[in-house]
Amino acid sequence: MKITRVCLLALGLAGGVALSACGSNTAEKPPGAPQPAAVSPSAISAQEVKMPQVVGKPVDCGPLDGINGNKLAVIADTTSAGTVGCTEALNVLDAYTKRVPKEGEGTAHALTVQGWSCLADTGAGGTGNIACVKNGFLMHATQAGRASATTPAPASATQAPGSGGAATNVDCGPVDAPSGGKLDVVADATSAGTTGCTEAFNVLDEYLQRAAKESQGTSHELNVQGWSCLVDTGASASGTITCGKNGFAFHAKMQ
Repeated sequence: MKITRVCLLALGLAGGVALSACGSNTAEKPPGAPQPAAVSPSAISAQEVKMPQVVGKPVDCGPLDGINGNKLAVIADTTSAGTVGCTEALNVLDAYTKRVPKEGEGTAHALTVQGWSCLADTGAGGTGNIACVKNGFLMHATQAGRASATTPAPASATQAPGSGGAATNVDCGPVDAPSGGKLDVVADATSAGTTGCTEAFNVLDEYLQRAAKESQGTSHELNVQGWSCLVDTGASASGTITCGKNGFAFHAKMQ
């Protein structure tokens, strides 16, 4: 059996993260030589991981205990798909660091965790950085204390109130309003992090479908997938829909 040389180079992550991992060539094993252990179904090939392009300012989700007790700085990157929430990023990376010593595959320690394809930079000049990708979303973790460059915020991003420029809201784009017209969906940057646009769209879509029959009171309050949603219907009503969950928030307003 021949093991061919496997190389991965993934560029474009916020914070200047670049992942590279290469296996070495090995000679053909003689008959009777021990065969490699079976690969876990959750293991992935580094060749299968494609990094999406970062288009906006990343969100610093805070520290996490890494392998061997070192500290990792967890970053939720902003891509065209949106920005993953910090709670999910921390949970996925925590699970990765606990499982990868036994389940990771190859020199890149590739592993699928909760649907996220994760790998680590363990090349010759390895930084120990970890990157995870899922459905166009991206997160990464760097060794705490390392300098991290940031990419400029996109034109569609707006500064969160009171953030002092530390975080930005993410304009996820428009959806159809029940009464006609368009609602502009915005993932708000809070101290908990920034909601991913996919989750915001899914929750809002369900709210719009159910609110007419199930919502309560003049503000049309309704719990959707754990999110508490309501509409601004006061004296100076804007019609803005706001949803919150565990410190995360997003809103939708008429264009």
